[in-house]
Amino acid sequence: MVFNILTIVFSGIAIIFTFYSIFIANKKKDRNDITFKMLDRWTSDPLRSHRTLGWQLFKEYISEEEIRENKPIYIGVIREKFQEEYKSLSEVFHFFADLQKLLLNGLINRKLAKELFGSTIKSWFRYVEKIDYQTYEEPESDYNNRLKEFFEDEVFPLSEQLDFTLNRPKINNNIEEKIEEMKIFKKKISKIKNKEAKYKQASNS
Repeated sequence: MVFNILTIVFSGIAIIFTFYSIFIANKKKDRNDITFKMLDRWTSDPLRSHRTLGWQLFKEYISEEEIRENKPIYIGVIREKFQEEYKSLSEVFHFFADLQKLLLNGLINRKLAKELFGSTIKSWFRYVEKIDYQTYEEPESDYNNRLKEFFEDEVFPLSEQLDFTLNRPKINNNIEEKIEEMKIFKKKISKIKNKEAKYKQASNS
C-alpha cells in the first residue's frame, strides 16, 4: 500500500518535472525566436537603409574630436536641418527602444542578443550617448517632454541591458550657455552642409 502511494507520488513529481522542463524549453525557444526576429528587423532592407543614412550623417557632421571631447549632439538641430535623415535616425532609435523593452522584460535571449547586437550597437552609442534632446530656444513643450522620456526611459537604458557604460556629456544648467552652444553647433552643421551642396553643384556642372 505504502509502496503504491510512493509510486504514485514519484510518478506525479516526474510528470510535473516533465511539464516544467517542456515549459522552460518552450520559453527559451520563444525568447530565441523573438531575438532572431529582431535580428531580421535590424538587417531588413528598410532598416538597413535607415541605418546607412543615419550613420552617414553622424560620420559626416560629427567629428572624432567632438566625440572625444564629449560634445553634445543637438538632435533638435538635426531634425531642423536634415528632415529625411532625422526620420531614418528615428527608426533606428525606435529599434533600440524596442530591443531595450524586450530585454528589460526578459522576452528575448540576453546572451544571444549581446552576441548579435552588442558590438554594433555599442558603435552607434558613441553618437547616441551624446544626444541632447532639449530645444533650448523654445519653452518646454509636450514634444520635448515626450522626447526626454523616450531617450531617458527607453533608449539610453539599452546600454545597461547590453553591459556597456554610457559616457554622457556633462549637464550644463546654464540655459544661456546651452543656447550659445546650440547656435555654434547649428552654424557648424550649416557650414558643412553648404560646403557639400557647393561641391555637388560643381561636380554636376
